[in-house]
Amino acid sequence: MSEMTPQAKSFWDAIPDKSKTLLLNNVWCTACCTARTIVRYEGHIEAGDLILQGKCGICGAEVARVVEGS
Repeated sequence: MSEMTPQAKSFWDAIPDKSKTLLLNNVWCTACCTARTIVRYEGHIEAGDLILQGKCGICGAEVARVVEGS
């Protein structure tokens, strides 16, 4: 895992492992035009949501994933 702010890490740690895997392996890459795996990602909280920003595991393009908070 890559760097996360303390608040983002707390949010991420509360997510079940199976759900984490699904979230990381289903990120839309605009360069590949399909869902890919996010790698080398960082996380922070914005407006109560977890924002993961990283790279496409295939082409290396920048990708992001939003995990909605409560």
